Amino acid sequence: MIPAPPYWRVPQNVILEKSQVHVWRVHLDLSEAGMSEMAKFLSVQEKEKAGRFYFSRDRKHYIATHGALRKVLSLYVKEHPALLKFLTNTYGKPHLAVADEEMVAPQFNVSHSHDVALFAIVRDGMVGIDVEKINPDFATMEIAERFFSRSEINKLCSLQGREQINGFFNCWTRKEAYIKAKGLGLSIPLNQFDVEPTPGKKPRLVASEFCPQDVGRLSMFSFDVKDDFVGALVVEGDEMNVEYYDYSEKAGN
Repeated sequence: MIPAPPYWRVPQNVILEKSQVHVWRVHLDLSEAGMSEMAKFLSVQEKEKAGRFYFSRDRKHYIATHGALRKVLSLYVKEHPALLKFLTNTYGKPHLAVADEEMVAPQFNVSHSHDVALFAIVRDGMVGIDVEKINPDFATMEIAERFFSRSEINKLCSLQGREQINGFFNCWTRKEAYIKAKGLGLSIPLNQFDVEPTPGKKPRLVASEFCPQDVGRLSMFSFDVKDDFVGALVVEGDEMNVEYYDYSEKAGN
């Protein structure tokens, strides 16, 4: 089984401590009123991108994800969601720009799959998150041979049935969360680092050819997001406390 968090809660107020990482779950099928509110928060560029989606559902999910991200981040920086500005690094990973030079902008990462999105937020340091819908037809050893390391493949081969499917998605989400935390995009070969995929064992980065020092200084978590969806989180620090929040359309009001 995938380890589950104690509970997803709607926060009364948000205080992010240095040793904490906040994970937000957002259900993207918002009400019409909620969708209208999220659209008001988007930048001109985000609205233009939303308008380029062919399918209505994809457009709505993009608006919900980016509008909710602005709303959630506004709780931390005490700024109106529509006024937030974002920059990207060379590999396209976004980060928050703040006008106050004395304020350290929180670091964040975003992932979405089907009708759910996750946000991970820390005060500083690397953070990456991934969510995937568990699709048994995708969890094949042929896919594993293409993307996973030999050590990970050997561990998956020792599993059977549902355990192997869960192990596959443990591996996939943990690897995705790690490369997203590094912020280097697909420049990192997925087979040049190892994560622990085995269900029931502690999630961890086992080895990294290109950045050995990451082993031991990064924390890794896996958790149920909802039925048939699994999430993984990688964050800098070895004693990080994770709090899980459910996004509400009224969050921060």
